[in-house]
Amino acid sequence: MFIFQRMMRVTGGSAAYAWAAEVTAAVNTHSASEVSLWVGSFGYPVGTIGWSAAVEHLSELEQVNEAMALDANLNALVDRGAQYVAETSPDRILSIVHGTPSGDTPVGSYVGMSRVIASPDRVADAVAAITRLGDMVTRMSDINVVITATSAGPVNELTLFTAYKSSADIERGWAARAQSQEWATEFANASKLFEPGTSIGYARRFA
Repeated sequence: MFIFQRMMRVTGGSAAYAWAAEVTAAVNTHSASEVSLWVGSFGYPVGTIGWSAAVEHLSELEQVNEAMALDANLNALVDRGAQYVAETSPDRILSIVHGTPSGDTPVGSYVGMSRVIASPDRVADAVAAITRLGDMVTRMSDINVVITATSAGPVNELTLFTAYKSSADIERGWAARAQSQEWATEFANASKLFEPGTSIGYARRFA
């Protein structure tokens, strides 16, 4: 299974977010897998948005792209958004290496993304270490965790996704980890396997 991810930064406030929601609805008329829209809440530059979809095969993305290319109304809608787009990031294809998306991410819920770059000569060890960390998060906080390796995008990038129903759940997760010596030890050991530049951010589902 794969996760498709597209991120950008927009300006224009509520108008830009409304445009992004329109795009999401239009794309979903062509997609068998639900495409969701997220707005960066904590840890991202102001105006960060992202679309994501979990698919079983890349052929699903091909079919959606082909259908979108023939939809004149959708393409006009995308073109209208040029006034809002300030910065774009390369699309990512993420291969799921541990866990399963729960699908329980309604509008208003949050997802956390902890991204690391594995040391080139320690990739297998880094995957094992981040998997242990993910299992600890689930055990301590009863939070669904999915771990991915980036197949299209930055080389040796690993992402630990955590799903939260509310900001209060994010705080509970932080508190549980802060009080765990086991977590502190495992995290310190795992950090030796990663390149500098680990990032942690939280986004809220908008549509």
